[in-house]
Amino acid sequence: MEKKIVEKSMILIVEQNLIASKVREINDKAQNFIEEIEKFETIILDIKDVSYIDSVGITFIVAMYKIVSKQNKEFKLINTNEDIKDLFALMRLNEKFSIE
Repeated sequence: MEKKIVEKSMILIVEQNLIASKVREINDKAQNFIEEIEKFETIILDIKDVSYIDSVGITFIVAMYKIVSKQNKEFKLINTNEDIKDLFALMRLNEKFSIE
């Protein structure tokens, strides 16, 4: 996971599928950036390189959303493929945060 800063947004770039065998590593990297959340208005998870997500990956995204929303910040997913968008719509997660 890489971090990029654009104006008042922190973009976290996920570079691999969000599956059980990879989420722990991704989560460990994300935790390093969580301390900086208060400096930004929006936290963006860029998942352009994610072609597959399992239940552990969904749990990771929901946990990130909860952490960000507790601090009254906006959370969004960007560069989401259509299958993943459909999955989040089916779970109604698109009602909680922006999915682009």
